Amino acid sequence: MKVPTAEEIEEVLDDCVRPILRADGGNARLESVKEDGTIFISFTGRCAGCPGADYTLAELVEPCLKDKLDGIKKVLTVPWHLPFQ
Repeated sequence: MKVPTAEEIEEVLDDCVRPILRADGGNARLESVKEDGTIFISFTGRCAGCPGADYTLAELVEPCLKDKLDGIKKVLTVPWHLPFQ
């Protein structure tokens, strides 16, 4: 299974995820792409710590990425208050 590149993921985030998040004062940052197809993102701005972030991940971010790109197994968030390692 070929995992998408960071550039491919960024393009999809720019096209179908970030405009919606930015409309509410938030954003999403790509943190990591793992070889098994797991994608890690963090929410920033007003999305950081938002009670609806899990819903946004499940209903917007993950479906959009999986619909546009092959090879994505799952999309997870990095907690906004912890540095990504």
